[in-house]
Amino acid sequence: MSAQANTVEDRMNGLECPTVPSPEQWAWLQTFQLDDEAQEAALRGGTQYVAVKAHVVGKDDKSGYYRHAHLLESICRLNAQFAATGLYFYLDLPIAYHNNALWWDQSFSDGFGMIIANNVPNALNVYYVGSIENGGIAGYYSPGADGVVMYNSAASPGSNTLAHEFGHFFSLPHTFYGWEGGDPPPISQQERVDGSNCNTAADGFCDTPPDYAYYRWSCPAAGPFTDPAGTSFEVVDSFFMSYGGNGCRDRFSPQQSAAMRANLNGPHAAVEGFIEPFFPAGYDSSRLLKPLDGSVLVPPIGQRFAWTSVQDAVGYHVTVSYTSLFSAVAEEAIVQDTFWTALRLPEDRKLHWKVKPIFEGNTCEPYSGAFSFTTGLIAPPPTGLEEQVLAAVQVFPNPATAGSALRLDAPLHGIWTATWTDALGRQVLVQEQQLDGASASRWKSPLLPAWYVVQWRSPSGESFRQPVLLR
Repeated sequence: MSAQANTVEDRMNGLECPTVPSPEQWAWLQTFQLDDEAQEAALRGGTQYVAVKAHVVGKDDKSGYYRHAHLLESICRLNAQFAATGLYFYLDLPIAYHNNALWWDQSFSDGFGMIIANNVPNALNVYYVGSIENGGIAGYYSPGADGVVMYNSAASPGSNTLAHEFGHFFSLPHTFYGWEGGDPPPISQQERVDGSNCNTAADGFCDTPPDYAYYRWSCPAAGPFTDPAGTSFEVVDSFFMSYGGNGCRDRFSPQQSAAMRANLNGPHAAVEGFIEPFFPAGYDSSRLLKPLDGSVLVPPIGQRFAWTSVQDAVGYHVTVSYTSLFSAVAEEAIVQDTFWTALRLPEDRKLHWKVKPIFEGNTCEPYSGAFSFTTGLIAPPPTGLEEQVLAAVQVFPNPATAGSALRLDAPLHGIWTATWTDALGRQVLVQEQQLDGASASRWKSPLLPAWYVVQWRSPSGESFRQPVLLR
């Protein structure tokens, strides 16, 4: 047997998959493999659709989510990987979010409980988490809980791990079945190169050649190995259900495809959906409306993003990034509306945002053009008089109704000017009052609902600022 071969890609994107069929799954598969008529029937017919329910798991503080762009890309890639099988996957919106540290950095026991507690009926449920068994597992299918769990780092673009785990969901064992853990199976269960025991040894498929490579290995081949008859061979590198590197795995065999289709018609019939995937020949992409390109002083908390609708779109991915290449995400969401409110953006940063339409059964379309904007401060730092008077200043109501009067209680004397500045840095309202330091003053507010920064200034240059939200 050859020495174990691991590359950096293998260690990052395909550590281990501990999945083995349950006794019930294995009995079903063996019965199917011995029924030639059932295999032929399974390959007949048209495309079969599978509803996928995605669960994005975060830590208790809502951090650590799997990147939504990767999620959409993975569904698009799955359909290319499964094209020859006749199975087609579509995303069942909305995305489910769970914030639980035990599920995010999980043991198998925690993962089992997670799946049992959250599986949605009539869908293939897949969970994206931060770590499985201390980061040693790329992903797994739990036959008992009937759900797939993916390690975020193993589900990056270009990885084949999700296709591998979905194969397990639909009954497929590893091509090296029986060798898991490194201990050779009994001689009778070691598949021979001549195919004489292909129906009863290893994975039971006669169109997947012998595979004894239970470890992660690099393209183009693993081996040489020697079968019980003394025949030397190398492992074929192209099957998704092997442990070959991501760069070489690209197919399911016809018999594997038949088994998955039969499993969808039988034990997993509940996950079959009925849709008409929509791939528009052309369309007007979303126009970004708010915040506008070049906006400044955009509020870090509660900023509402808005864009135009795209005909026939069933959802949108909106993403806010630190970089123009969108390589570092600040916040993002998959929504079914044409607006979204950011929870917490970084303060005083230039950011970029864009939107991607999602169509029925189609997550492959491109993004809109991108806009950039700069956030303000949640609480501007005190300057001048602020350090002395802010503790005694009260501005209310805040939030206030646009066009209403804002009340200022402050121990101030003399003529003071209030300047309202909007998110684009424009002065939208300036007014002046004589303050006597003993009574409250009332100040007009702009008519347009938005975030503003109000600066009060005296003729001597003393000033203080207050962010105000008008609704």
